[in-house]
Amino acid sequence: MSSASQLETALRESVASEDYRRANRIWTEYRGWLEEQLRLRGDNECLQQARELVSWAGRTILASRALALDELNSLEVRGRYQAAGTPRPGIEVTG
Repeated sequence: MSSASQLETALRESVASEDYRRANRIWTEYRGWLEEQLRLRGDNECLQQARELVSWAGRTILASRALALDELNSLEVRGRYQAAGTPRPGIEVTG
């Protein structure tokens, strides 16, 4: 099993790069590490670290979702402008 520091670093990298499948696997391993620490030492310090990590991950994921939504909205607006400015096929009548 990896150390807490290695797991936390790997988890931060996965979340920051939006590799959520990898992050989910690391969360599972981290949870196992945390349960072991609590069983062996009853360590509340590791719980505080876990809370901070979960809080950071939640904020980072929300920011990523907000950015993705903003990009989607920009694409939608751009598509409307392009559609409005695109000449439509038709019949040209000359005098």
